[in-house]
Amino acid sequence: MMDSYNNQAQKNALTGLLSLIASIISMLGLFMCMAMAGHYVMTEKGQDSPEIMITGLMMFLFAGAAVVSIVLGCVGLCAKNKKKMFSIIGIVISTLALMILGLLIFIGLRQGRQMTDPTGFKKPLHYEYHYKYIPPENVKIYLEVEAFWKKVHLKAMADNTMLGWVLCKIEPSDQQNIQYNFVTINIYDSMEGVQQGSGSTEKFNDV
Repeated sequence: MMDSYNNQAQKNALTGLLSLIASIISMLGLFMCMAMAGHYVMTEKGQDSPEIMITGLMMFLFAGAAVVSIVLGCVGLCAKNKKKMFSIIGIVISTLALMILGLLIFIGLRQGRQMTDPTGFKKPLHYEYHYKYIPPENVKIYLEVEAFWKKVHLKAMADNTMLGWVLCKIEPSDQQNIQYNFVTINIYDSMEGVQQGSGSTEKFNDV
């Protein structure tokens, strides 16, 4: 009878020890994943890159280890075992690890919303270039035409149809044989904006 009780006590103590080991693994693993994620952010890895996806998967695996640690710790606490310190420490460490993971997910979601904010100019932009050669004698007339189109573009920007518009004059150079002397650049935040353009009939008539 005494041997059976001792064997059960040893099993309960082993359960608490396993809880502590799992909690340490989960905490160290999460810190390792945080370091890897920080490195990928510094190297400007994309959110859809394989490295980021693998790191995220590893974080959830270590979070699973924390859950296992908590379960084992609760089993150790409920058992008739005087040595419950391992279980208590394991539960505390695992709970902290899950709190850290939750904080990282919260920060990641906030960053994701900022990346999709069109007013933040943080999402990929689309640039539409128009290269033109205007003979010197027609430059004045051309600038008058572009002055009109500038108003159309400004209205499109006010309606959030496009983000920006730029007119550039290219100075001649002896080093490069350039076949154009003016470039207009339209800036959009989506391909739908590029396809729609800024020069709709409605905006044109309004101007």
